[in-house]
Amino acid sequence: MRSGQRAVLTTKVPVKSPCDFALYPRLCLGNHSGPLPFSWSGNIWSSLVEVEEGRSVPVQVISESNETKSFLRLVVYQHVSTEELANLTVGVSKAFCTKLDLVSFYNASATDPILGFVTKNLNGLRPQLSVSLYEGLIKAIARQLVRASYAREIISLLVRDFGMREVSRSGVFYGFPTPSTLANATKSQLLRCKLGFKWKTVRHISRDVALGDLDLEDLSERNNEDIVRVLERYKGIGYWTSRIFLYDSLKRLEAYPVLDISLRRAISELYFSGRAISWSQVRLFFDSWKDFTGILVTYLFGYLWLKRFGATQSN
Repeated sequence: MRSGQRAVLTTKVPVKSPCDFALYPRLCLGNHSGPLPFSWSGNIWSSLVEVEEGRSVPVQVISESNETKSFLRLVVYQHVSTEELANLTVGVSKAFCTKLDLVSFYNASATDPILGFVTKNLNGLRPQLSVSLYEGLIKAIARQLVRASYAREIISLLVRDFGMREVSRSGVFYGFPTPSTLANATKSQLLRCKLGFKWKTVRHISRDVALGDLDLEDLSERNNEDIVRVLERYKGIGYWTSRIFLYDSLKRLEAYPVLDISLRRAISELYFSGRAISWSQVRLFFDSWKDFTGILVTYLFGYLWLKRFGATQSN
């Protein structure tokens, strides 16, 4: 669909300082250019965001600041109701972790020279998470057992083949596929998106969400243990995927599955000179930072991203 509309509504979302809005995509996404379904252009995040079932609107998020405050400017390119705008604002705030207290983490990390060096080089880095519950769950399935770059390729293919697309004067906006769209996809169509054996899980989940047999909004109101129990009934969803849903979709940052190979590598390189370490040592490390689990996960991944760019030389 082509739209010639200009911005209809704008609002500001305050962000706790420090905030380097573009640091996450600059390091994490590397050279990836496909829609995820969001896309980045400089300091602008763009996507089609669902405001009600079956209706999504073009949205841009832009980082701005003045002498005393940082905020995200939310720009909407179609008319939305007051309630829809309020929901969009809350969704954007949660997705970009605008209320996350980095200062307390930085103060604590200052007592650890190694972690203090990492945070100094990643000042203002915040997690950037999925806007919708369903999108986050399907992305978690796509990310199983593959490198991050390959997972991004899978997600981009799903968006291009099954998602929404709208062109306006402000650019091209993509939306994540709806549950009903992926529920009706054929095996061959899903395999073309490089899902491999995971195509069955994606379609099964999508069918249950579309039919109302899996109500993600209702599920989001439950405690972690109940949510994990429900999700792990599905073949293809286990410890890692269910907890990524808690982390990414529900923004429960402390729920990240810390028994992650990449996190173990980061801890090994930073604290054990690259020697092999056990999962018990990984748990012990996170136990010593249990008040900051979700933030620490982001900064350990950030270290690996910095290393990829050759920017981890100590001063």
